[in-house]
Amino acid sequence: MSEVPADKQPPRLDIDWRFIDYCLEKNVLISITPNAHLIPEFDYIKYGIYAAQKGGVTKNKNVSSFNLEEFEAYIKEREKDDTFAL
Repeated sequence: MSEVPADKQPPRLDIDWRFIDYCLEKNVLISITPNAHLIPEFDYIKYGIYAAQKGGVTKNKNVSSFNLEEFEAYIKEREKDDTFAL
């Protein structure tokens, strides 16, 4: 399983919401982050949330919504995949 970041700094909108449904169909998780480099940039997360909502991302398909137990299980599953490396 893979994930795609929805980093939402206005100058570099990483994934267009119109591609999110394709990612979800392919069992790709979405990670919503502000890609902040300064404290005021944390507000950019709202753009990632808007794109995710518009693209139909649910809690179980959003890595950023995982609790610790879910995230650890996700990492264990990823570590089984030969193409994944931390």
